[in-house]
Amino acid sequence: MKIMNLFISTVLFVFSVNAHDNVNISFSNDLNDSDANKVILLSSIGQQTLDIKVANIKINTGKIIVEIYHSKSSWLKTPYKKVVLSTDQEAQIASFDVPYGKYAITIYQDLNENSEADMNFLSIPKEPIGFGNNYKPFGEPKYESCTIEFNANSKPHTINLYKVF
Repeated sequence: MKIMNLFISTVLFVFSVNAHDNVNISFSNDLNDSDANKVILLSSIGQQTLDIKVANIKINTGKIIVEIYHSKSSWLKTPYKKVVLSTDQEAQIASFDVPYGKYAITIYQDLNENSEADMNFLSIPKEPIGFGNNYKPFGEPKYESCTIEFNANSKPHTINLYKVF
């Protein structure tokens, strides 16, 4: 069991998170030296680092846009989080501080740096793209197919960029 403490005024809040992610809260006015390294900010409770390795980058051309989505209703409209990476290496790591859960991933290499995924007249991407699970859609990508499970046992996900045509 992990114990996390938060100071608010002189009251110590003790958050206990068990293996099933159930949270118990208790209150205490006592603090000892071993508690000092358990103090955290409330905003970081439950936040973990989701690492996504982007591979097959066309070196020194444009920038890499990595977006994650946490709901089907926001899919391809409003990303939950977004990271911009350089193209100075063939592979880069995008890191997101997020709670455990399911996230759909979309990546594109913005070759002309206009901050959008360029499409041709048939709505086919003209720039290199990649999706969670290395899904290669025929047509518009589906949220469920691009969704990965992020949990305590997750390893960094590698997504390979590819050019449709």
